[in-house]
Amino acid sequence: MKMICFPHAGGFGNYYSFLQRLQAPATCCLIEYPGRGKKVNIPYPGDMRGFADYIMKELDLVLADDEPCILFGHSMGAFVAYEAARRLKGRVRLLIVSGQAAPDEFKGVAINCDSRADVINYMMSMGGSNMELFSYLRAEDFFIPIVQSDLRLIQSYRPEPLAENEKPDAVAVLCGRDDAEVGQTDLTAWKQCALNFYGVKYFEGGHFYMNAQNDSVIAYISQLLSRACRCSDEKGAYE
Repeated sequence: MKMICFPHAGGFGNYYSFLQRLQAPATCCLIEYPGRGKKVNIPYPGDMRGFADYIMKELDLVLADDEPCILFGHSMGAFVAYEAARRLKGRVRLLIVSGQAAPDEFKGVAINCDSRADVINYMMSMGGSNMELFSYLRAEDFFIPIVQSDLRLIQSYRPEPLAENEKPDAVAVLCGRDDAEVGQTDLTAWKQCALNFYGVKYFEGGHFYMNAQNDSVIAYISQLLSRACRCSDEKGAYE
């Protein structure tokens, strides 16, 4: 079964390349958003609906018709995965979300996205993994517009509940123990977004806890994948 990975705001697909070390029963597929990496020349969608439509075209390239899958998203990527689940209508065996409040608890991003200084300060306060880019000549001129576009998308996003036939079979939540962006209530509210809730798992660190927790994250996700695939096999036996 394929696990589709969606990056955070300002993120590139290869940030999650460490997840490609996951062993069977799942294989990892990294999604690149428009306006960066190999998709640098693809226009950025104006809202989350257009963004999700783009994502579905990408998924059509990696998933066969009616093929079940697992979705993983960190921060902004959690909402991208959520909207992908809506469109996949019951094909998602497990939704893994990380470092993001549930749709019902989401309060938005309270910064001025038009201010480069505010965006830089925001990313630095989050401990963003791409801060090393700022040490390179003119990297800021390339990187900041990407972050601004992603943050504007999140600011305009108004999540709607999933219908019962759109809900994943299960949802699991990951978070850094010191992540100041989300609280316990924000995380446990994800249980409303799936038929089953696998709980919240905390890792040492802040919003970008994965930077120092690759091995621990892989070990835990491996457990989740085995559980999800086992449940999927049992579900298929009765369908």
